[in-house]
Amino acid sequence: MFDGKRLLAFELIEKGLNVFHDMTKLLLLSASLHRESQDFDQALSDLERASKFMYAENLENDVTV
Repeated sequence: MFDGKRLLAFELIEKGLNVFHDMTKLLLLSASLHRESQDFDQALSDLERASKFMYAENLENDVTV
């Protein structure tokens, strides 16, 4: 998905989450990146955070990235 630019993707996602800590799409991207890196605990953590914000904003059916 990130075509060899995994470190840059991690950095940019983290910068975005520092500014927009509840941005669901960034959290889903982060989860996907962690899953691809086989860091399943962090991927699950990101998914849990994303789902919390999605339910709070009634976005549970909007999971397109």
